[in-house]
Amino acid sequence: MTWFRNLGNRVARMAASRWSAEKFKAIEGPQARRIICVSHDATYFGAQLLILHVAEVLKQHFGFHVTSVLLGDGELTDRFGHAGELVDFSQPSWRTPPGPAVMQARRAVIRRLYENGARHAICNTSVSGPMVCMLKELGFHVIALIHELPNLIREYRLEPSVKEIGRCADRVVFPAAFVRDRFLTIAELDPTRAVIRPQGLYRPNPYRNAKDRARAALLAELELAPSVKLVLAVGPGVKRKGVDIFCQVAARITRDMPDAHFVWIGDDTTSMAQDCKAWVQALGLDGNIHFRGAVNEPDHYLRCVAGCDLYLMTSREDPYPSVILDAMEARVPVVGFTDAGGFTELLEAGAGVLVPFEDREAMGAAVGALLREPERAARMGEEGQRIIDTRFRFVDYVHDLLAFVGFPRPKVSVVVPNYNYAHYLPSRLRTIIAQTYKPYEIIFLDDNSTDHSVAVAEAILAQSGLPFRILVNDVNRGCYFQWLHGIEQARGDLIWIAEADDESDASFLEELVTPFDDKDVVLAFAQSRQIDQDGKLVRGDYLAYTQDVSPSKWRSAYRCAGREEITETLAIKNTIPNASGVLMRKPDLSEIKEQLLKLRNAGDWLSYVHILKSGAIYYTPKVLNSHRIHQGGVTRGGNAVRHMSEIIQVQEYVRSTYELTAETAAKIEAMRQKTYEFLALDADGVRSYRDHPDLRRLLEGRGMGQPAQRGST
Repeated sequence: MTWFRNLGNRVARMAASRWSAEKFKAIEGPQARRIICVSHDATYFGAQLLILHVAEVLKQHFGFHVTSVLLGDGELTDRFGHAGELVDFSQPSWRTPPGPAVMQARRAVIRRLYENGARHAICNTSVSGPMVCMLKELGFHVIALIHELPNLIREYRLEPSVKEIGRCADRVVFPAAFVRDRFLTIAELDPTRAVIRPQGLYRPNPYRNAKDRARAALLAELELAPSVKLVLAVGPGVKRKGVDIFCQVAARITRDMPDAHFVWIGDDTTSMAQDCKAWVQALGLDGNIHFRGAVNEPDHYLRCVAGCDLYLMTSREDPYPSVILDAMEARVPVVGFTDAGGFTELLEAGAGVLVPFEDREAMGAAVGALLREPERAARMGEEGQRIIDTRFRFVDYVHDLLAFVGFPRPKVSVVVPNYNYAHYLPSRLRTIIAQTYKPYEIIFLDDNSTDHSVAVAEAILAQSGLPFRILVNDVNRGCYFQWLHGIEQARGDLIWIAEADDESDASFLEELVTPFDDKDVVLAFAQSRQIDQDGKLVRGDYLAYTQDVSPSKWRSAYRCAGREEITETLAIKNTIPNASGVLMRKPDLSEIKEQLLKLRNAGDWLSYVHILKSGAIYYTPKVLNSHRIHQGGVTRGGNAVRHMSEIIQVQEYVRSTYELTAETAAKIEAMRQKTYEFLALDADGVRSYRDHPDLRRLLEGRGMGQPAQRGST
């Protein structure tokens, strides 16, 4: 097998400078997140590219300190190095155990990684069994990714390695039940440690929506007319990949369809590929059957996939090839064999056609039918792309791997409600994109803006590299409708409602995600600074605002029960002064939806009270959020009565739900009067809020007279 060729190229180089004592010293020190990714080698094939992209996403998206451990050499070595620290364990072969000195040196490196804080490892392919066991023996939590099927395992004498994986790995991750079931014919594995998780699509196809351009390039490369039909297959020209079947099917079809052309991309220097090419030439079919050799340039490869009409999967054994996912993303239907691998589940779901195993005639008939029925082929292509978009996001795959390895990281959905804030969107969105803990998705909600907000958001988010959606209302629906809509649309575990005119420090999510490791925490918030319309600092924090509730509470970090927070602080006023400074576990606000939609100013406060009924709160005094204060933004005049009435409504909602102390009740009364005067509602000579006619009607209508003096909770 080609990926094993380079395993003998270099003896383990533990004395090399790459992992000298000085190198270890350079990476010592506290790291919030360390993880090891083990690859059996660094050659340019699907399994190696998969673990490479896992390492890259762990570093770039999740902020992990990644150590890539290579068990063999290859052309991807430098890319593994760019994904983090690199440990190169190249050795003669995995078919014979490495010598004692090599194993001792290797163990010393892994032990030092453990001492430096690494505790979790992801090991790729059936080759990694000895490393899986070594890591486990040294205290790591280890998962193994298995892609190989029995014939390949036996061909390369990997049975001992596979059995070690079954014995030592905390979890073994298979792309399909098909692969798991065949693994169990070779090795024992506790069913509770077996996980089915198809790999994600690690390289989005830039031609997914530019198929005409991809097709034109492929036709030009092959020097073919625009009217021809193109059928593609990818892989080394070996029996397992079915290069012989490819040629036999192509010969059957081209006899009846001379405008059909078959293209094989992959190593065609193998003895079987050479025999196939000679056979094709003898039949005079070399004008319709094209061998293009290996393609290691990703853009070229993806362009070829997107430019064809049909992908032909002739493999006799292929667990879950990435090329199937690439074809589906590009809306290319697939024809393959039943019982040939885990990919058959995708074709059964509507992305292509399955035919009986190794039945050339049936495969030819299926290919011919799809080439003659382009509308049917197009429907299959659309379904394939839909499956990819809903089930194969690579960041989801890495999220799940982290959970399997015992290092779960919550998914953060960022909801950005916007109305006519185009001017602030560049700085706002860039502070979201720049987060050191990357958002899982960004949901931009435009409330029927009259400026160019949507265009600005689309231009910035399209370049972010982050998943995003832009949802635009046909009429203006108000702030808290947008809250509800955004939460409903969110697919993440945590919600950050990042108001469109505010800003945040790059470490905002990094700091606030960690408290949610405590399953009881439902809301976390940070201290906020105040900035003006031009971004200039107005005040460095909100301590003066919360002074009358407690002069000391918000000067240090705390975690407390939600009910305690409500009865001691939120009963009095909204002591969480800016929604952009809050991260919350995805809430269910359906119980207060009707009330929420009636509010214009106090909906955030009501939401916090509702959320904290069932969990704990965490606060950090670090100033991580910038709340923009607009000139004239303080509610006075005509809207002041409405604002004051909303404050009373939330306070009474709390009062009707909780037992409050006499001290808290007194603070509520004092806060009402203070707010009444701040809003200048006493300017007409009505000195007490209780004597104001509109507020008096509100209090009397709700049966609220003098505040009740209740005992402690």
